[in-house]
Amino acid sequence: MKITRLTGTECNLTRNLWESVFQEDSRKFVDYYYEQKAKDNIAYVTGEEPYEAMLFRTPYPVQIQDKLKELSYLVGVATREEYRHNGRMTALLMTAIQEMYKERLPFTFLMPADPAIYDPFDFSYVYERPQWNFQNPDFPIKVLEPLIGTRNRWMTEGEEANSTARLKAAEGGQGKELKAAAVTEESGKEPCSPQLSGYELSSLTGRCADHGEEARRQYQRLADYANHWLEQRHRIYVKRDCRYYERQLAELQAQNGDIFLLEREGELEGFFLYAREGQEIAVQEMMETVPGSFWFIEEKEEKKPIIMARIIHLEEMMKLVKSSQNRAVLIDVEDPILPQNEGRYLWEITPFGSRVSRQKEVRGAEVYMTIKELTPYLIQGAFLNEIV
Repeated sequence: MKITRLTGTECNLTRNLWESVFQEDSRKFVDYYYEQKAKDNIAYVTGEEPYEAMLFRTPYPVQIQDKLKELSYLVGVATREEYRHNGRMTALLMTAIQEMYKERLPFTFLMPADPAIYDPFDFSYVYERPQWNFQNPDFPIKVLEPLIGTRNRWMTEGEEANSTARLKAAEGGQGKELKAAAVTEESGKEPCSPQLSGYELSSLTGRCADHGEEARRQYQRLADYANHWLEQRHRIYVKRDCRYYERQLAELQAQNGDIFLLEREGELEGFFLYAREGQEIAVQEMMETVPGSFWFIEEKEEKKPIIMARIIHLEEMMKLVKSSQNRAVLIDVEDPILPQNEGRYLWEITPFGSRVSRQKEVRGAEVYMTIKELTPYLIQGAFLNEIV
């Protein structure tokens, strides 16, 4: 079976296959993906153009404790219908896994359309994403969508329990109330908690409309906020920068969405990612300084398993682990997919990192684990919540 590795703009040659398999993706989204993201990927394909099957590796900087590593997010996993169940995807996954091992990547991650595809390769779920609803189902259409692409802001007012929120014009500094479809005498006044008075909700698309210095400032501001928020809550997370949010915004725009910023007295207090495809409306991510700041959004009780991961180079992953106290364990690991990882290790964990050494003596290990069992143990709860 012929497997070809594509890089840079060569990845654009897979568009026909993408459109053939992912028919649910809009033309707008596919245009975005192949204009802005595909060229940064590594793609593995089988057969000749327009190809039988493909798999993308998208690079992301991932913060692991105090180390920053560039890891691969697997996406675009697709096989034409007439070539399925003939080992092509197995060959592509094995090729990608072996190459990542040679590159000494600690782990890889993905968002599975079907987890059964990845179970045989010892991927495990490591992150459950919260699910959100709008308390008022009319709120997205009446308030949020009229904000998209404008410099207008939705503002809370009043100090008493009957405080209100209304859409106001940001231009001119006059706070002029807009006569937009989103705001009428009835719908323009949403009750809000008095402690939330003085908050402003605005569209990142509108704030970045000039694509110049102000746009870069907004992207960096958002990245700084997100990295600080993530650092307080997760020991492993995707590191954000200006380019990350520039692309994130472009992707949401391709899904008729936006990033909405919550500010008070000029300080960023939170944000959420909003998308709408057809009748389906979704909050894809939300961060807030004070819990409950987005009083119009409620979190569901259940969370959705969304990200799977697999340890690739076991020793590299183990070395990144820290502990508040010095510990040592003799561990025996089984990995049928990457036998290079198999064996017995003396794993000495300290507050500064780990020392790992392979052991040849026959004495029994204290812990025995498969790589599938070990992956969630080391990565569980990592904030690896990615959109394609």
